[in-house]
Amino acid sequence: MKVWCAKFRDWLLLKNHNHPKFYSFIPLLTEKLIEKNPKKILEWGCGQSTMLMQLLCPNAEIHSIEHDWRWFVRQKMSLHGVNIHFIPSGNNYATPDFPEKYFDLIFIDNDLYAHDCILSAKRFIKDDGVIIAHGVGIHKVPEGCKTTNIKYITGVIE
Repeated sequence: MKVWCAKFRDWLLLKNHNHPKFYSFIPLLTEKLIEKNPKKILEWGCGQSTMLMQLLCPNAEIHSIEHDWRWFVRQKMSLHGVNIHFIPSGNNYATPDFPEKYFDLIFIDNDLYAHDCILSAKRFIKDDGVIIAHGVGIHKVPEGCKTTNIKYITGVIE
């Protein structure tokens, strides 16, 4: 298992150039979606990344977890073919009910619960799977993860 994490503030470099923060991780996410061709994907925080997953992995089973009710409703109406789960903040958001070692790729785009999501992701990811955590303050990466196979990405992906 490999985990890629980015500092939360990496997007500030791009914001000054009128690009949304998400764009800093498109190259890495695209590379891993093409390389792994995952059949089962879990994502915390649906949106643009979900659309990219659908585009590059049209036959994948995609589960996206959202904690904001308004955003959930909006995404549920616009993202067809994605299993979008609403789990309110502080209500087991980071510990959904999925089988262990079920997913090939997990994408975390949630700074608020990043620490807990990474710990849960380690339980849900297959042994040869990939976890990508975007929008994560480096200080929030769980201590236990530092002893596993993790590569810290601390700048903008070129």
